[in-house]
Amino acid sequence: MKLECLQVTPTSFSGCFSFSASFSEGIHLLTGPDMAAADALLDLLTGRCPPAQGQILFLGYDIFLLGRAYQNHLAYFSRYPLFPDSFPLRHFLLYANLLQRLPPEPAQAKADRLLEQLHLAAFAACPLGQLSSQARRQVRLAVTLSSEAPVYLLRRPFSFADPECRPGILRRLEAVAKKKIVLLTEPDPSLLRGLDFQLCPVGNQRPEG
Repeated sequence: MKLECLQVTPTSFSGCFSFSASFSEGIHLLTGPDMAAADALLDLLTGRCPPAQGQILFLGYDIFLLGRAYQNHLAYFSRYPLFPDSFPLRHFLLYANLLQRLPPEPAQAKADRLLEQLHLAAFAACPLGQLSSQARRQVRLAVTLSSEAPVYLLRRPFSFADPECRPGILRRLEAVAKKKIVLLTEPDPSLLRGLDFQLCPVGNQRPEG
């Protein structure tokens, strides 16, 4: 994955961020003088909004020309919205696994494993709208981290997890580090203690125009 582009940011000042970077397999902590640049970069890498100037390449192809083919390579924290609220939790997990192109039986087995790992088996039949906001965030994060996609885009994953869940996140990231590109933002780098990761300053600020 390689990018060299400018992106206008929706802030109170008139300016834009300049990005020039390339990423290969491993864990990359995106950082900078403030979190706005790192968050803007994650937004660009989802392929949902084009940069003001420049290109973002994945396997040598412009991600905006690849379209859905690029999206299928992503696991994005919060990519799968929890709706409708009437959806039972188990059905949501099954649906998310089917979107990852798993056959029905493995998709069901994976949903059951996630319920156990999240200690939410007792809430399997609970409508999503009745779960606490913390539980909904943990479900979204678990679905993202269990994806087979080759690229993980994670916006502050540790900040939205209970302390007892953080060791599991670390183990998962460590397990996939050699075969996936993991790009994440996290204000507190100490939460990644024990992981082998690269610190990646991003987003030189420059005047617009």
